[in-house]
Amino acid sequence: MSAGTSFDEIYELFLTQVDDYDLVQIEKEERDEVLQGYLISATKELFNYEENDFTDFDLESHQFNFELSGLEKQIMALGMKLTWTQLKKTSAELYQPAYGDRDFTVVQGTSYLKEINNQVVGLQSEIRRLIYQSEYNDPDHFGTMLNG
Repeated sequence: MSAGTSFDEIYELFLTQVDDYDLVQIEKEERDEVLQGYLISATKELFNYEENDFTDFDLESHQFNFELSGLEKQIMALGMKLTWTQLKKTSAELYQPAYGDRDFTVVQGTSYLKEINNQVVGLQSEIRRLIYQSEYNDPDHFGTMLNG
């Protein structure tokens, strides 16, 4: 089997970008399962590459079946962060109706939702920028971004 990029390399990049106490508290095996879900979501939502198929991975060995560049690893980690942030947004949106608009404003504030939405938009923009940068550096390597 050819050498590939370990999921752990991407997980480490992702974990340095988020502040999630819950992820730190759970056992490594369970954390890796959650992180793998974020990673798979990122591969399916973000990219349609012409040269590399980023859904080409081995779940048993926890690695991509090819070597990712440093920039690709960063893009993938940002894709994971986007997924994580979107889940936080969904959770906050579900939280609001449970309390009603007035109580939600007192308990958490609608500004929290605006902040999360701004983070989602910012992450999408940063991912696009990095993809365009990679296309500029190696135009034959990357295809186009699906989402955003």
